[in-house]
Amino acid sequence: MIIELLAIGAFYLIIINLLQFPIYSLKGIFIAGFFIHTLNWIFNANFWTVILFSFPQLTNPGELATCNYLNEMSLRLSKSSSVTALAIYGSISRQQWHDRSDVDIRFLRKEGLGNLILASFVTMRERTIAFINRQPMDLYLADDVTFLRKMRDDESPIFLIKRDHRLDNYFPDNKIIIIKSLR
Repeated sequence: MIIELLAIGAFYLIIINLLQFPIYSLKGIFIAGFFIHTLNWIFNANFWTVILFSFPQLTNPGELATCNYLNEMSLRLSKSSSVTALAIYGSISRQQWHDRSDVDIRFLRKEGLGNLILASFVTMRERTIAFINRQPMDLYLADDVTFLRKMRDDESPIFLIKRDHRLDNYFPDNKIIIIKSLR
């Protein structure tokens, strides 16, 4: 929310200068708020999943594209020190993936305020990449392991990255894998 408010403020300053609005312009605030909030919804929401489930004739990019996307994401996140785990849940973990499935992903972040900020930007980046690639994705950033443990009982996480000691007590048998198939 803070990031969105900062972006609205910055865009508001641009609007009042470009459109010659007075410094306290309700019209400028409305335009800036609407524009930035819409962009935030597109890039930080589950845009392609909403589209996928709204139009029955549409499908996800396919198994090969999804596998490639997940492995590329894993490679990008392996370079991030703020994200300590990348876990896949949902239809992939239940081995029920199909051409209308989204990808349910949870990141676990390292503790600390600085890591919260960095991991939030990493999450935003990954949502943007998913949006550009038309990859339906349900992505959340977790602060601690208890969030990951609240998933369905029949969804054992598939870890693409697992470098957090907090996971060892709850998911000792889950190994890190490279995605080759979703079924």
